[in-house]
Amino acid sequence: MTDLPFPHNHPFGSGPEVCGVVTDVDSLFRTIFEQAAVGITVQDLEGKIIFANAASAHLLGLSASDLVGCTYQSLVYPLDCDLDQDQRQALLRGERVNYVVEKRFFHPNQHLVWGRLSVSLIRDSETKPVYWLTVHENITAQKQAQAELRTSRLHFLHILEAMPLGFYSLDREGRLTYVNYRCEQVLERSRTEILGKQLWEVVPDLQQTQFARDHERVLHEGTVTVCEGFWAARQAWFEVHLFPTPQGMAAYFLDITSRKQTEQHLQQLNAELDYQVQVRNDKLRRAIEMEELLCVITDEVRSSLDQEEILQAAVNELSLGLNLSICQICVPNIDNVTYRVRLQQPSSLPFTPDQQALSLNPQILSQLQEGKPVFAQGDDSALPRFNTLYCPIHDNERLLAYLYLVRHPQQTFDSLEIRLVEQVASQCAIGMRQAQLYELARHQVQQLEELHHLKDNFLRLVSHELRAPLTNIRIALSMLRRLADGEQRERYLDILQQECEREIRLVNDLLELQSLEAGVKQLHPVPLDLCTWVPPLVEGFQLRAQARELHLHLRLHPEIPQITTDPHLLERVLVELLNNACKYTPPDHNIILSLLPTTLTGQRGVRIEVINTGIEIPADILPRLFEKFFRVPHTDPYQQGGSGLGLALLRQAVEYLQGSIHVSSQDNQTRFQVDLPLSISPSCRLITD
Repeated sequence: MTDLPFPHNHPFGSGPEVCGVVTDVDSLFRTIFEQAAVGITVQDLEGKIIFANAASAHLLGLSASDLVGCTYQSLVYPLDCDLDQDQRQALLRGERVNYVVEKRFFHPNQHLVWGRLSVSLIRDSETKPVYWLTVHENITAQKQAQAELRTSRLHFLHILEAMPLGFYSLDREGRLTYVNYRCEQVLERSRTEILGKQLWEVVPDLQQTQFARDHERVLHEGTVTVCEGFWAARQAWFEVHLFPTPQGMAAYFLDITSRKQTEQHLQQLNAELDYQVQVRNDKLRRAIEMEELLCVITDEVRSSLDQEEILQAAVNELSLGLNLSICQICVPNIDNVTYRVRLQQPSSLPFTPDQQALSLNPQILSQLQEGKPVFAQGDDSALPRFNTLYCPIHDNERLLAYLYLVRHPQQTFDSLEIRLVEQVASQCAIGMRQAQLYELARHQVQQLEELHHLKDNFLRLVSHELRAPLTNIRIALSMLRRLADGEQRERYLDILQQECEREIRLVNDLLELQSLEAGVKQLHPVPLDLCTWVPPLVEGFQLRAQARELHLHLRLHPEIPQITTDPHLLERVLVELLNNACKYTPPDHNIILSLLPTTLTGQRGVRIEVINTGIEIPADILPRLFEKFFRVPHTDPYQQGGSGLGLALLRQAVEYLQGSIHVSSQDNQTRFQVDLPLSISPSCRLITD
C-alpha cells in the first residue's frame, strides 16, 4: 500500500517513546481510508489524484491504480466541470473550510453516475495548502427518484389541468398556492393575477358566508368538509370538497346548478303531486261504491281457468254494474289487423258479418297497443250519438283483446269508471295468461307422458333388437356344438355372421347418431360425379324392390353438377331414404329417386328427392317425424320393426353436410327432399388428404 500523505508533525509527538503509537495510528488511518463506505481521494494542488480508496474506484467504475494520475476534470461530465470553480478558489483563499457539489461522471458501462462531492484542503503546519481531499458518494438512485417524482408531479398537474372540476390549494395563511384551468375559468382571472393572494381578496363577496367558515374549520381543525352554496356573482350553485394537506388545504368544486334546478323542479312536482293525492283521495272515497263490483268480477275471473268463462264473466258484470247499452270483447283475427266480436252483452244482439272483421281507427289502435284506454264522446262512426270507451286487454307484450263499452249520450264515463274498467281488463289479461299457461302446462304434461312412452318403447325396442341377435347367436352356438354335419355347421355359421352384423349395425347407428349430435364426426370430402356414383348404389335396392313387388325408378337430370362432399355420409343419407321407402311402400306402388340441380340461397346445389306412392303420413305426425325414438304407428306392412333412430340419424347427417331436409305427404304419396351445397364450407370439421 502506498503511504498516505499524513503530516510529519504528528499530534502524538515525534520522540522514540511514541513511535509505536504513531505507527498504530497510521495503520488505523490507512484502514479507515481503504475500507470507508464512501469514496475518498487525495489530489495534489494541480488536481491529479494521488490516492484513491476502493469505494471511489467502485463509484467511478475504475480500479484504484487507474485513478492515480487522473484529474476529476477528465472524469466529470463536460457541462459539470466548472460548477465548483468559485468554491475551490474560496477554499484556497481560506474563506471557507469546505464545500459540497453534485456532479455527473462518465462510467465505463456507457452511462452517467451522479456523485455528491465534499471537498476540503489539507494544510501543513504553516496552514499552506498541500493536498485536496475529496469525499464523494453515489447519489444516482436519489437523482433517478427525484426525476421520477418530477415526472409524477407533472403527470398529476396535467390531470388537474385537464379535469372538468375546479381545483385550488391554500397555504396555512389562506393564500392561494395553485389553481387549475377550470378554476381560472370560474374565477374569470388568470393564475398569475391571483396566486399568492388571500382567497377572500379574490372572492370578497364570499368572505362572510358559510363557505368561508368551512374553510377556516378545515385549516384550523384539519377535518374533511363538503359544502354547497349559491354564488350570486356567477348566478350558480357550487359543491365544494375541502380537505387538509400538510401545507394547508386543498379543494375541488363542481357546478351543480343543473342539479339544483332539477331539485327545485322536483319540489314543484312534489307539491303538485300532493295536491293530486288530495284530489285522488276524494275520488277514492267515491270509489268504495265500485269496490264490491270489482271484487265480484275479480273472484269470478280468478276462479276459472277457461278463457271463455273468464271473458263472459267480465262482460256480464260490467254490463250490469255500469248500466251499459253494449259491452263487447273483441279479439284479433289471424291477420292481426282486423278484430272480431267474441262476446257481447246483451247477448240478444245478433252477430253481423261486419262484426267479424272490424277495422279500428289507427290512432285508437295505436293507443290500445300502448296499453292506454280511449274515450270517444259522441264521435264513434258506428254509434255517432253514443259515448264509447275502448280499453285494452294487454299483457305487456301484445294486445290480447279489447273491451268496447257503449253508453247513451246522456251518460259518460268518469275517471273512476275508466279505472274500474282498466282493472277489470288487467284481471282479464291475468286470467287469460293463466288459462294459456294452464293449457300449455297440460300440453307439456301430455308431451312428457308421450316422451316417457317413447322412452319405454325405445328401451323395449333396443332391448329387443340387442337381445334378439344375441339369442340367435346363442342358439346357433348350441347347435354348432351338437352337429357334426359340415353343411349344417356352415348354415349356423352364416346365422352367427348375420346376427353379429345386425348387432354391430344397431350399435353403429347409436354411435353415429351420438357423434353427429355432439358435432365431433370428422368429414372426408371428395369430388363426386353423382351420375356415375348413384346408379350402382341404387342397383343394390332393385332386387329388394322386386321381391316386394315395388317399382324403383332412378331419374338423373342431365345437368347435375359435380359435388364435393363426404361420400360415406351421403351414402348413409341415400341408403336411409331408400330403406325407408322400401320398408313402408305397399306392393305394386312406385319409388322414385330423382337428382336435379337447384339453387340454395343464391348458390348452386343439388336436390335429392325420394317419392313413394301408396302411403300418406298424417299432417299432425309430420312435425315429429324426425324425433328420436319416434315411429309412425300402423305404417309398417311387413312388421319389420326398428329402433326409431333412422330418420333422426338422417336429419343429423344432412345437417352435418350443411344441407336441409323437408318432408311432405299428400295425395297418397310421401316426398322426402334433401338439398345439398356443391361443396362443404371450410367452417366444418374436415379431414383432407
